[in-house]
Amino acid sequence: MGKKPARQRQRILFYLTCGLIILLLCGGCSWVEERRRQIQTDARVDREKKQLERRHSTHAVGEQEKTLTFFPGPIPADRILYELGMFMTDPDNPEQNYSQAFDRFQQLITMFPDSEYRKAAEAWSSIISAYVDLDHQLKKSELKIKLLQKKIFQKEKEIETLREQRNKMKQIDLELNKNRELTSPGAQ
Repeated sequence: MGKKPARQRQRILFYLTCGLIILLLCGGCSWVEERRRQIQTDARVDREKKQLERRHSTHAVGEQEKTLTFFPGPIPADRILYELGMFMTDPDNPEQNYSQAFDRFQQLITMFPDSEYRKAAEAWSSIISAYVDLDHQLKKSELKIKLLQKKIFQKEKEIETLREQRNKMKQIDLELNKNRELTSPGAQ
């Protein structure tokens, strides 16, 4: 009788140990899987950053967009949005687009308020906003200049036409004076 309870305790202890091992393995597997996914994400982001630096712009931006949809979590997405915004403002980028850069930075600010890139994104957003406003004012001024130049050209044409008419009228006036002198009684 004394040996049977000991065996039952051993079995319970064995089952508890097996259950604990299974829990650790399952928990460890999910941690390993999460870590593997993080490493893949980091590698993919680094590869895309190198492509951006090499100016393979169309392909790299497309890859960054895929990464954003594939890994929507906060770790790579905020970094990707920031890098896309920076790429769109790069003066060496043939596809430079300030409105898209502004959208990326605003997206980062609203989606990831605790991101380490938030302050930089806010600064770039305000710079881009000021630049866009100045660019808009410049384009408006250029349009006004073109309209004024067109008016000046029209006025110069009008002046030239009036000069020609004045010269014709002088010519007519001279001919009339000649005809008067010829027909006047004192001319005979």
